Amino acid sequence: RQDNEEPEVDADKIKQYTTSLKAKIRDLDLRNHDLEEKLRELRTQRKQKSALPLHDTDLDDIDLDDSQFEDTEDLELQRKSATKIQAAFRGHVTRKNFQKRLKKEETLKKSEDL
Repeated sequence: RQDNEEPEVDADKIKQYTTSLKAKIRDLDLRNHDLEEKLRELRTQRKQKSALPLHDTDLDDIDLDDSQFEDTEDLELQRKSATKIQAAFRGHVTRKNFQKRLKKEETLKKSEDL
């Protein structure tokens, strides 16, 4: 080969290489789309979780002797009140169980370290 000559080009190899690159790009685009969708789902879940109150609502804080609940005929108010009480109780139980689980895991970890 002399300096003036162009290098030989194998069109079939270039075509195979180009096809391979295009396939890889499509795969990456699909993965990117899937990751973006998962990220949107996680952000939505995080927003829903962050909408919950951050403070610890104790059952003692709920005044069940409040006069607004006495002899009321308003079923909607009764339903809303019952829902609030149930939600507070469920949150209380969940936090209590979570703390127990954390303590149990810490104990197991400490025993494994020994």
